[in-house]
Amino acid sequence: MLIIITRTGNGTLNFKRISPLYASADSATVTATKFFTPGGNSVVTGMVENDLTINFQVTPTRFTPPADGNEYPVSLQTNYTWQINIPPGVSSWIRRAPGTPAAGTGQRSLKFIVDPNPGQIPRNAEIEIVTTGATPTFRYVVRFSQAGICLPPQATVDAGAEPVCPGDSLQLAAIVNPALQSLYSFRWSNGDTTSIITVVLPAE
Repeated sequence: MLIIITRTGNGTLNFKRISPLYASADSATVTATKFFTPGGNSVVTGMVENDLTINFQVTPTRFTPPADGNEYPVSLQTNYTWQINIPPGVSSWIRRAPGTPAAGTGQRSLKFIVDPNPGQIPRNAEIEIVTTGATPTFRYVVRFSQAGICLPPQATVDAGAEPVCPGDSLQLAAIVNPALQSLYSFRWSNGDTTSIITVVLPAE
């Protein structure tokens, strides 16, 4: 069998399948009806052509959701059956929107919901949209790269809970989110630039 593939653009592929016709195995010289039959002899009597057109296009294929998530539309243009594959580890935060089936036939407007990212680390995921019931199988990968949450920079000063008296020393610590430590610089009223300083209360 010979397959000739031509692309016409817009996600369309034209297939021309050329297959041989075999003589019937009804004589001493023709003992098989296919090529490569062990111990058999086959005769090709002609060729037959079958045309097949597959249209399959998915747009867009990349999204960059913010940390708070959103709903994202995907356009599917095809003349074949298809299905959506969302890996188990991804389905916990990306899912099909109501009205978007897991499988179908023909063109469709799809929508996917991306949940808010509860962490500060960005996360990435891929889902597949593939043709079914046709050979060969075609596949599009839709990629999501979601940002992590941004925490507002806040600092507090901790002086401890123990009572102090005049002349005692006191440790002051600037408390910040460890994940945002690199965003801060410190300067106390005495000119110190560390995050923790020790001061002495003046004696009365």
